[in-house]
Amino acid sequence: MRTDDNGWFHDRFALSNGHDAIMMYGALAEHGSYQMDDLKTYNADGTKRR
Repeated sequence: MRTDDNGWFHDRFALSNGHDAIMMYGALAEHGSYQMDDLKTYNADGTKRR
């Protein structure tokens, strides 16, 4: 994100549910509610589903 001389942001930032899912799983893994080993297989072939 770039700012102008006055500190205002003029860029746009869009985050869809598909893009923020990996951040949510990472936060859950840090919290201990999700296993980091499961996170390493995110979106991989043969990933087990819960």
